[in-house]
Amino acid sequence: MKKYHSEMTILQLIEKRVDKVIEQKEKDNDEKVIEYRNTFIKDVENYILARQAKQNTREHKVKILATFKLFAKELRKENNVTS
Repeated sequence: MKKYHSEMTILQLIEKRVDKVIEQKEKDNDEKVIEYRNTFIKDVENYILARQAKQNTREHKVKILATFKLFAKELRKENNVTS
């Protein structure tokens, strides 16, 4: 059970860091950014659950990377428009 706790703590740390980046970029009200943020967090959570169940995590890793790229692109795109 301790391993589960530490992995969920990692999820919480990732969540806080992503939220901090959104706040720093002043994108708290951007619907697309928030949508990608929520999808990214869910993808990470699914990866953690798959690891705990000793399932193949490759698909989850690919999904996490794809969602993160969309999230980062949206942050940059919006940042470039407002600058």
